[in-house]
Amino acid sequence: MFQSLLSKVVSGVISLSMMLLSSYEGNNAAFSELVSLIFQKNIVFKTQLVEAFENDFESVFKSGKQIDIFFDVHIRIQGREPFTETFKHSVLFDPLKQYYSVYIQETDEESKTDNIVDLRNLISKVEYSYSGRRSAEMIVSITSYLPKIQLDNSGKNYDLMMLWNFKKPKIKKTVLIKENEF
Repeated sequence: MFQSLLSKVVSGVISLSMMLLSSYEGNNAAFSELVSLIFQKNIVFKTQLVEAFENDFESVFKSGKQIDIFFDVHIRIQGREPFTETFKHSVLFDPLKQYYSVYIQETDEESKTDNIVDLRNLISKVEYSYSGRRSAEMIVSITSYLPKIQLDNSGKNYDLMMLWNFKKPKIKKTVLIKENEF
């Protein structure tokens, strides 16, 4: 009962601030440099979202709703059908225990933290392992986006992309692989 009441209060506060936009300040989410590493038979692509989860995100994460951050990976190899995969990072706050549960889908890792700075670091890191076909030149792009969610019982959906000024962060890089690495 306490959790339900707390969730309603937090949802109400978030809903009101999102509707009024009086204290709203968007984030300029972007990706850091995209790095590729050959690891065994895989290519691991690493990057990180920067300036993505500041400002109003702590309130959103504490809403008691699962908040998902989606990532699309596109890999193009000349003469082949593009490879595409979508994965997500999920956050769920437990108001009674005061910690965040985090699930990172691309590495299948779960963790818990009670610190918002640690949470931001966990959900910002991307380490995608690609085991498909390779060529000497691959064009890799990663895009991130946020869903629409229902924060309260009003039935109204809120577009979390508003917190990123409705701009999807994207990074694109041409990866060159040595002949002995494919």
